[in-house]
Amino acid sequence: MFTLRITFLGLLVALVAGKQLPRPIRPRVTIRTTDTLKVEWTKPPLVAYARYTVTISPNGIIHQPQSPMVTNRVITGLLPGVEYSVEVRGQSENGALSPPMTFKAWTAPLAPVQLKLRPITEIKIEIQLGEFEETYSVATVGIHVDWEQPDGFTDITGYDIQINPQEGVLVFPQSNIIGESGSTSAVYTGLTPGKQYTVTVRAKTGSEREEIFSELVTATAKIPPNRPFSVEAKDVEATDFSLHVMRPAGANETISIHTTPNDVTISAPTPDPLLPKFDVYHISGLQPSTTYRVDVNTISHGVSSIEPYIVTLTTKSLPPTELHVTTFDSNSVTLQWKQPRQQLTGNQEIQYLIEYADHTDEYLSQTINAEHSSSFINARIQELESGKVYKFNVTTIVNGIESNPAQVIQATVPPTPVVASIAQIGDGISLTFIEPEDGECPVVKVMYSPGLNGNNPKPVYVNISSTAFLEGVPRSSGYSIHTRCVAAAIEGPELTFPASTVVYEDTAEGLEETARDEPPAPPPPGEGANARDAPPPPPPPGEGANARDAPPPPPPPGEGANSRDEQGGSTAMVRLECLALGLGTGRPRPAEFIAPDACCGNRPYHTISHTCCGRFLLGKVDDRRLCCGQTPYVTGSQKCCSPDVVVRSDVDC
Repeated sequence: MFTLRITFLGLLVALVAGKQLPRPIRPRVTIRTTDTLKVEWTKPPLVAYARYTVTISPNGIIHQPQSPMVTNRVITGLLPGVEYSVEVRGQSENGALSPPMTFKAWTAPLAPVQLKLRPITEIKIEIQLGEFEETYSVATVGIHVDWEQPDGFTDITGYDIQINPQEGVLVFPQSNIIGESGSTSAVYTGLTPGKQYTVTVRAKTGSEREEIFSELVTATAKIPPNRPFSVEAKDVEATDFSLHVMRPAGANETISIHTTPNDVTISAPTPDPLLPKFDVYHISGLQPSTTYRVDVNTISHGVSSIEPYIVTLTTKSLPPTELHVTTFDSNSVTLQWKQPRQQLTGNQEIQYLIEYADHTDEYLSQTINAEHSSSFINARIQELESGKVYKFNVTTIVNGIESNPAQVIQATVPPTPVVASIAQIGDGISLTFIEPEDGECPVVKVMYSPGLNGNNPKPVYVNISSTAFLEGVPRSSGYSIHTRCVAAAIEGPELTFPASTVVYEDTAEGLEETARDEPPAPPPPGEGANARDAPPPPPPPGEGANARDAPPPPPPPGEGANSRDEQGGSTAMVRLECLALGLGTGRPRPAEFIAPDACCGNRPYHTISHTCCGRFLLGKVDDRRLCCGQTPYVTGSQKCCSPDVVVRSDVDC
């Protein structure tokens, strides 16, 4: 039997004797730091090397093990983030060397420094399309991650960034592996307010087949909530205002309010009755004429919103107090008020704006300066119109800041009434009035004296455009008629004249206006051409021949034409020296206008309301009746050819 025996030693000898030694295999790095590498390898099969030779480029410090047959080496003194070339050879007992096994090994790069997390509430997006360029802001809940490159780095190809919990969207860059070494920031959006997040960043180097990372750098932050969406200050007064805040959307979110200056009182929120999504906070204890900044933040899990919603407001000045009228007359009013106590100290410039207007609401104004030492302020407003009701608004102005106005209403003393007509109708006397030339007479108070049968007469109040009727007044110069203009319960000077001063008498009521300004009708037979101007018929028995047209008796001693009455006004006696009945053909005539300023023949009139055309009165408000020389005519049916020549409108002149 044939036996073939082959031993390992024989094979090794054969390989060594006949062929090249095999190189070490399976190189690897088991320890890697910024300045140290531990490299390992495996000896080839069927070969036992007596030792290994290791070199590195660039240079480093290779630490030799106690046994040269160990298949690893520790290399120190290296640079961070640098690619090194390592060469390993096996050596036999007789000194033969294997071919080199060469591989690349990178030291770890330095870790990023100054890692910062900054919560954000919006991101800006820039869009460029040709010549079009626009920037938009988008609200978000996120984190801006920022760090810096380490000093002395080499061969850093990028960074790896991670967030925990793994929520949100990394919008910049679009991958957590940042491929550019120059990029040192990232943005996460879509995070949860009030939640804590941890972000880690490490530098990257190596090749596409093997990425080498630095140590991790870690930072932690809580995501703050968004600031309140809408805040508005309303009803701002001198010492308080209301703050309307849109309620936060999050279940665990609340509102924080801080004011500067901060010595104020903030109430608990109450729902806005008009806007259900809003809460109302009442803030009181403020200082007048002071500017406040109000910062409103949202709080979530103890974290405040990044930026507050800022509201700036200025409180009003305190208004005047105890505003009242001290004196008044026909064209002036004197006001008095008390300065607010808070405004009597300091170096503040205090002014008061006085605005006043009648019923037209066309305000006039004047401003006065105030002394700090004065508790009360007096101001006289002049050049007012008589008989008008004025509204006076007084506003405090401190360093240019106005208060709410204080208001008082006062009427000036009205003027003396102007009588338009007096007539005896039945057993009474009717009077009409026209507006005075200066001032207003909204209401006229009319009465007579003395009373009848021991009774005190009651005054009659009528509007200036209405007719006043005094019933049962004896037509005698022993009785007097008293008239006063009244404005807002303020009575003006009294106008007094005898009750015998009447234009005509008649028992009919509701007399209608007649064409007294038209040419008179021819007199009936037996009446002359001047019958219209003839004296009236004899008076009834008991009255003197001239009693009706005689002037009223002179005033008692001590009462002249301008004597003062109990109201401080003047009492004027109306002396109608050119009165006449003017009944013409016997038809009843309406009351003639009277005035102490003109007569038309023997008929008195007021030049404001009428003109005299020969012996006839024409109303100024009636533009159909005109005067042709001394002859009146009616337009439309008549025309004036030459002075005193009036023809029908269809007849040629």
